[in-house]
Amino acid sequence: MKHIFSLLAGLLFSAVSMAQSCNKYLEKGAVDDFTNEPAIFSQRTVFSQPTVVDSRSASFRVIDNNRFFFHLTSGRSQDLVFGSDIILVFANDEELTLQIEQMSKIKEGSEFITHANCRVYTKADAERFYTDKLVKIRLLGSRQEYEIDPADQTRILAGALCIAESVGVDNLNFDSERETLLLPDGSGASFISGSGSTVIMSGTLKCEFEKDTLNAAGEPLKLSKLREIGSSPHKLMVQLGLNGDKLTLYLSHALDLGNANAKSYVLFKFKDGAIKTFKHTGEPSNSEKATFQTEITLYKSDFMNNDLAGVRISLSEYFADVHISSATLVADFLRYCF
Repeated sequence: MKHIFSLLAGLLFSAVSMAQSCNKYLEKGAVDDFTNEPAIFSQRTVFSQPTVVDSRSASFRVIDNNRFFFHLTSGRSQDLVFGSDIILVFANDEELTLQIEQMSKIKEGSEFITHANCRVYTKADAERFYTDKLVKIRLLGSRQEYEIDPADQTRILAGALCIAESVGVDNLNFDSERETLLLPDGSGASFISGSGSTVIMSGTLKCEFEKDTLNAAGEPLKLSKLREIGSSPHKLMVQLGLNGDKLTLYLSHALDLGNANAKSYVLFKFKDGAIKTFKHTGEPSNSEKATFQTEITLYKSDFMNNDLAGVRISLSEYFADVHISSATLVADFLRYCF
């Protein structure tokens, strides 16, 4: 395969070195939208643009521990349907079916652009992109079909070659599906970058607590009442508990994400871009809509001094990203109620 890859690269980039040629096919300084970790993106190739704002593009992304994704964007949000299949037709008439597994809306200039990731799960399927030209894209969710112009076919193939060369064809990650999957709730919502969707809580904070609450050890627990911290695409509720000096945070998602166990975790994304990961520290739970529990005693100042921007909660079956609608709720409660 290395020989074939080198031959293809040589045919496409014969005038100068591949590294030099690939500069124009790769985005500079690309980062994963959620984790802010360095990533590798090929430049978008616009294959349909009936109007200035209503355009569609194709590219490739290597994110999440070198996993390989085919990436689509559209200025018309109805085009891309979360969970739906897309069929890619190549010049040799072979077809590849992928699924839209992740979606987000990102504000670019004055417009919101819908982004969709389709994971490529096998090495053989990834090789199709840099051994043959993509000539047609069918979006089954919206029943749209697009033919790719010859010049755009070449740009898409070059993007695939360059992104594979950049990470190394043998370093692409084709492991089985992640232990937890994106919540299949039909919305496909993920973090909206640059949307200004964070709402600062206003009004008087009410320090309300449950009555006569005990922890798992039977000790008195000062436990706040459930409060909504996020609602898009589904509600995420939070509680804070204090036992002596020990501070515990509880999260409950509106949908069933599976059980809470030692592998369960939460990522808190703060307004300044910092991300902190917390493991489930409570007893394993086999109940539906399990409550995630973690101790934050040593991290109280982090929550008090920084607004929340997003939460990813991962239980035994699914993970879900939630937009934060009350960015200062946890900070204010810690500051004024405990």
